[in-house]
Amino acid sequence: MRFVRKIGGIVLAAWGAIRIVVDSLESIRATASYARIAYVHVLAAPSSTELTVVVIVVGSGLIFSDEIKRGIDHLRGNPTQQLPPAGMGTFKGELTAVKIPAPPRPAISVEVRQVKIKPDHLTVVVGADGQLRCECNAFVETYIVNTVDVPTTIKTADLILRSPDSEYRGSLLTIGNDFEIVRDVKGWQGALATVFGKAQPLEDLAARFNSKVFDRYHGTLGWLRFSLKSVLTDDLERLKSGEGATATVIIVDALGDNHQGTCDGPWQGSGTVVKRPRPGWESGSA
Repeated sequence: MRFVRKIGGIVLAAWGAIRIVVDSLESIRATASYARIAYVHVLAAPSSTELTVVVIVVGSGLIFSDEIKRGIDHLRGNPTQQLPPAGMGTFKGELTAVKIPAPPRPAISVEVRQVKIKPDHLTVVVGADGQLRCECNAFVETYIVNTVDVPTTIKTADLILRSPDSEYRGSLLTIGNDFEIVRDVKGWQGALATVFGKAQPLEDLAARFNSKVFDRYHGTLGWLRFSLKSVLTDDLERLKSGEGATATVIIVDALGDNHQGTCDGPWQGSGTVVKRPRPGWESGSA
């Protein structure tokens, strides 16, 4: 019986040693687990003192190889880097950049429907180029609608008015109660139309900026007033009719993004923008 136990111990120890050698070529960590199995085999059936000592020494070296290497590196001043958690970095311990999707932004559709030019003939001056220039008010009927589910307010608006030979940029002004539009009456034109036509107030769209929240698909129609500087008097008729001209309205939302709409002349829509009459005064036509 003792001989059988000795033979069994030798076989088990040899098998454990073979597994230790083979697995060490693949993975030291896996070998360490098999070294523990060899311990169990030796303790279960010890065959000789020499073999037992060899298995214990070799197995201990494999099991504690990581700790020994880490200690040596620490003494050399080059501590072994720990692997970061899965998904948090590379094998060098460098954090991997996580791409965060950009938040959704408003998308505002801008439609320019009418353009009315009202020159201020009292401001006519001779420019540096020797040509006559004046200031104008541009009234633009504009429809805006937020097309995405990202509510926003409007900061401001700008106007770019182009004629065949020139380009003018307008700054936003309020309309208040100073202006109205008189719709043309059939059979009447010009000044007579403003007398017999039906006056309607201009809906000041800019008055809703910074206060009204523009939700998805809730469109708003109104008028924007812009001030144009140094307009060539030779351009006035073309700008008033829109022949060969284009008008671009730029809406700036709460995030600072620009949304624009462009209308090519000639301008559509009837009516004349006039100043609202004051008591004892008559209104003048555009």
